[in-house]
Amino acid sequence: TRKTIKNFADDVLYYYQLAKYFSVEKKREWNFAKLDLGVFYTNPDFGYEKFYENAYEEIVQVYNKIRNYLTKKPFSEEKWKLNFENATLAGGWDKNKERDYLTIILRKGNCYFLGVMHKKHNNLFADKNKDEFKGDGYEKMVYKLFPGPNKMMPKVCFSKKGLEFFEPSEEIIDIYESEKFKKGDNFSLNAMRELIDFYKDALQKYEGWKVYDFSKLRKTEKYQENIGEFYNDVASAGYKISWQNVSENYIKEKNENGELYLFEIHNKDWNEGATGQKNLHTLYFESLFSEENKDNDFLMKLSGEAELFFRPKTEEKKLGYRKDNQGKKVVKNKRYSQDKIFLHLSISLNRGKGDVFGFNKKINEFLVDNPDINIIGVDRGEKHLAYYSVVNQKGEILDSGSLNEIGEVNYYDKLSKRAKVREGERKDWKQVSDIKNLKKGYISQVVRKLADLAIKHNAIIVLEDLNMRFKQIRGGIEKSVYQQLEKALIEKLNFLVDKGERNPEQAGHLLCAFQLTAPFTTFKDMNKQTGIIFYTQASYTSKIDPLTGWRPNLYLRKGNAKVNKRQIMAFEKIFFNQEKNRFEFTYDLKKFDEKMEIKSKKDYPQKTKWTLCSSVERWSWNKRLNNNKGGYDHYENLTENFRELFEKYDIDITGDILEQIKNMDTKGN
Repeated sequence: TRKTIKNFADDVLYYYQLAKYFSVEKKREWNFAKLDLGVFYTNPDFGYEKFYENAYEEIVQVYNKIRNYLTKKPFSEEKWKLNFENATLAGGWDKNKERDYLTIILRKGNCYFLGVMHKKHNNLFADKNKDEFKGDGYEKMVYKLFPGPNKMMPKVCFSKKGLEFFEPSEEIIDIYESEKFKKGDNFSLNAMRELIDFYKDALQKYEGWKVYDFSKLRKTEKYQENIGEFYNDVASAGYKISWQNVSENYIKEKNENGELYLFEIHNKDWNEGATGQKNLHTLYFESLFSEENKDNDFLMKLSGEAELFFRPKTEEKKLGYRKDNQGKKVVKNKRYSQDKIFLHLSISLNRGKGDVFGFNKKINEFLVDNPDINIIGVDRGEKHLAYYSVVNQKGEILDSGSLNEIGEVNYYDKLSKRAKVREGERKDWKQVSDIKNLKKGYISQVVRKLADLAIKHNAIIVLEDLNMRFKQIRGGIEKSVYQQLEKALIEKLNFLVDKGERNPEQAGHLLCAFQLTAPFTTFKDMNKQTGIIFYTQASYTSKIDPLTGWRPNLYLRKGNAKVNKRQIMAFEKIFFNQEKNRFEFTYDLKKFDEKMEIKSKKDYPQKTKWTLCSSVERWSWNKRLNNNKGGYDHYENLTENFRELFEKYDIDITGDILEQIKNMDTKGN
């Protein structure tokens, strides 16, 4: 059994570790020339050298291999990339490139299919075979893309053949060759517009460009800045998807003959009887071919560079079995018990809208002096994985809560229990339970919650800046997961969709999504802001000190002089550090409670002994400020305040402060 093997291997490893105390090697290399090792080490029959020479390789490395083998997952997630003997398979979808890329998309009713043509039969859907495949049953996607107008138009129009076909005037040729249309010292607005008019005429003449609708291009006089505006407009109009009827019998014949491989594109949202809202990626895919997308100039675009992968199945007996909620025996990780083929597609969102330069600046211009903007502060806690507070600009709390529990699922408990189980499984050489997906699920729930709060309260989001010195605290989201949360939140707010929104003109719809953050590159590039997400010092979002992990855990009770004195005497030390010019107050929370005879049932933190210093900035609430409306008193440094207090009561700060307080008479004070 696994336990027997583990116990035997542990015993062998124990002897190796015990024998290491007698080793005289450094980095597992012996130096006999400089050492008189004696018979204990060098005896050819029982010497230590004989045992230890290959002990690391024969014990430690073998131990690791046995442990890794016995604890590995019974299934493999390894996938093989499929190319059907074509290195550029699915490299694009343009009708003119189908022969090269061998892939097409078909649909039949609400079902979609990927067709892969055999490389020796790559003309199945060429126009010359139109009479063969025309008919009903399937629809074939006819995809047309105008690639890179800024390069393609000059290449076509001013090539040798282009000059003969388009017959540009000498003036147009001069504008092109002298580059008067480009920004710079030689730039001429009139020249740029003359070239644009020539290109517009060419768009109507060239057969390959007639398939696009360029009727919505701006009038030439509307182009003011540079010719790039015109190229962007051409690119926006230069994308089109239509559908061509194809005979079902033709598809069936070519499939049976091995000339066409046909795969149904499917996911769980299209299962019979599927309920609930569809996955966002399902909505993206469906929107690519929707009439709404077409009517909005194809804001959702199907891009090239698709990939196909194959994952072979794992035998059921290797996966093992478990009992479901009804006590029925089922296969563990059943999805791995079947061969799977995966299709990865690339899509563009909000196509044709161009890049937004100065995104943060535009956001800030909207936020400044806007009284309707609220603020969501997010903090990692010691008792909470994360905590949020929504406040208005008056400091009033509109909403707050722990993010331990979301959607009636207590992730704090689930993650804690899973971590303990994993620790035990590692010790017992059992297959280690997955926690990555649980963390990923939690992050997705938190991101959705914060996104909903931002929309509901018209709020910006303020997070801790983890680029500063950072200390991991007990509990809470660890730093790596917190950064995963940040990244996921930024990416979600890049393109925030309300799945329930049906009106394509309403904010939140797929074709009118919220775009509240800039595209994520790296945290370093992002600096202190990306859209509505801002970063600030952790001390502004939490009571926990970001440098040490200290949090308020000692609360002195108000009472008479004797009670106050007793509480002060429960400190371990009060000391004036002359070198650093500050007072230091040392206490141990457990011992403090003992001295105060407090029978605490509190869950003490791992660290209970702390030294607090007076040389820190502090804010104190004063209800008498602002005509008794309240406000904060600001102290840049508390050292002088304590110095004045001790001098008032004749306490020598260079001596034992606690002893002097102990000898003070509390009568009348």
